[in-house]
Amino acid sequence: MAARRGRALREAALFDPALDRWKAEITARLAEASQDVPDIYPGIAAIYKRKVERLTESLADPETRLDASSDIRSLIGRIVQHPGAKRGEIHATLHGSLMGILNFANDNPSPDASRVITSSASGSRRDQC
Repeated sequence: MAARRGRALREAALFDPALDRWKAEITARLAEASQDVPDIYPGIAAIYKRKVERLTESLADPETRLDASSDIRSLIGRIVQHPGAKRGEIHATLHGSLMGILNFANDNPSPDASRVITSSASGSRRDQC
């Protein structure tokens, strides 16, 4: 009997009508918020465009081709490798701004575009490094 009363008191303490009203208000505000506006820096398109132009010029010039590798590295946040289903198969996932750059360069700046590029390669792990 005392245990039941203690449980009832704890449950009553967790229920607060003010919290329920606050939760409903927050849920309503979230529902009204625009979902199609991405949270991005206003000048990001110009930055991406400059980086793509610089990269294209660097890759075209044999003298600066090696410098282009640092530009590409700046667009990749990290590379995650996972073993594939078959022996020697590796799946690499690129994380970073590279997908946004590629979409921008292709005149497809979709805010819903994936920011992850997945690629798989066969061969031994020693060949992949």
